[in-house]
This record gives sequence, structure tokens and C-alpha cells, in this order.
Amino acid sequence: MAEAEEVFYEPLQVGDATQGLLAWQRSGEIASATPRPIAGAVANRSYERYLKSFEFPIPERMSSIVKSSTSGGGGSGTGSAR
Repeated sequence: MAEAEEVFYEPLQVGDATQGLLAWQRSGEIASATPRPIAGAVANRSYERYLKSFEFPIPERMSSIVKSSTSGGGGSGTGSAR
């Protein structure tokens, strides 16, 4: 019997998976063959929303702080779980 070769894997670096997925998306290799056009009214509203986003400056820092909760369970943190 032939000896099995040892396979060594390099650890992934932060961002490797994302870069791979973006390259896959750019290649079009897994793109759907079905066209999915956007209706004119929807496209116009989306573009208007995009343009409106430039009316406000991007803050250098966010003013809110994420607070952790010690009460188990998920959700929005408002109200009680049922």
C-alpha cells in the first residue's frame, strides 16, 4: 500500500473568506441565468434614497454605545419574553 501524504493547511487570515467570496461573485461563475430586472418605480425610489444618504455627513465617531444585557434571551431588549 502507498503511504498517505500528510496535508498541511495554512490558517486563514482575517478577510480571506470575504476576498474569496467577492472574487467568486466578480467571476460570475455562480450567477443565475434568470434576469431579475428592477421595476422603474422601485429603481427610482432606491436611487432617491441613495442620493439622500449624501445629505448627512459621516460622523467621525458614533455617539451611542452598545450595552450588554445580563438578562438571558435575545431580542430587542424591550418588553418581556413570552
